[in-house]
Amino acid sequence: MDIEIFKERARRAPLSKLAGDASGREYFRVWMEGHSPESAVMMNVHHPFNPAADDWLVLRSYLDECGVRVPRLYWMEPEQGKLYIEDGGDRLLEHHVRNASCEEVLEAYQAALDLLAVIQAEGTKRITPQNPAAGRSFDSEKYLWELDFFAEHFLGGLRKKTFTGTERVRLREFFTVLIAPILKEPLWFTHRDYHSRNLLMDHNGYIVLDFQDARMGPLQYDLASLLFDSYVKLGDAFRDDLFHHYVNALDHATGTTADRQAFYWMFLRVALQRNLKALGTFGFQSAKKGNEFYLRFVPDTAAYVRRNLPLFEDLAPWADWVISLLDE
Repeated sequence: MDIEIFKERARRAPLSKLAGDASGREYFRVWMEGHSPESAVMMNVHHPFNPAADDWLVLRSYLDECGVRVPRLYWMEPEQGKLYIEDGGDRLLEHHVRNASCEEVLEAYQAALDLLAVIQAEGTKRITPQNPAAGRSFDSEKYLWELDFFAEHFLGGLRKKTFTGTERVRLREFFTVLIAPILKEPLWFTHRDYHSRNLLMDHNGYIVLDFQDARMGPLQYDLASLLFDSYVKLGDAFRDDLFHHYVNALDHATGTTADRQAFYWMFLRVALQRNLKALGTFGFQSAKKGNEFYLRFVPDTAAYVRRNLPLFEDLAPWADWVISLLDE
């Protein structure tokens, strides 16, 4: 590709806005008729950045080294906050499952889980202290921040709940007991948002998106993101089959053997924390930013919490109360 011709055409090419995510980034498809590639995606982060220290760029290169497909980088304008990257199309896993057969859905999810095991195994094995993901983790501070975010923006902002001082203490006690066992889990390279809207499909497999917030965390976190996904609802039996497929893939990728029962219960516990965090994001987008797009995903996400919370004996003192808070 002649980069100078690309730059010239990209600067004057027509743009069409693409659906974004819950961040402040914006995405545009850049049409360059007669050029190869014929299109690219312009990602606008809306602030200048240092390419050598930008998390998206550093982690894009890192995942590529780990054998994970990520968008190719064509060109960037750091002073303008713009990057021109590969256009992988519009076929997200979320879209694929809508009209796919059961066999096709199973195959797609198995492939996503095989890829996840590689990301976790290779990402952890190769990581160095200089990697941005190595310097941050899912620790007590991070988990509690996310759960407080849920309390503020979902319970307070969207559901309009008010709490006495005693109730706030009770809610914090629930959060603390919820995360205590999770904090004992070993830390692995974690994508952090590994779900159906961040997996782009083409004839060669998946292109992984939205990896700039990667950090060290429990193996179950990305698994919960995918199998208790706010955007695609999976049946319990189907989810269980996929869980076992993943653990087998993980054993193969790491050369170890996971305790299936212990791993499964931690998976459900991490999913509970993750889904509460997601409700906080949806509440923030709606109540704080006026973006009602994510409200459609609240019912299924809240249903996951209602499903999993009563399963844990140590959370029983709070379960009925917390579940009641989810309702309007």
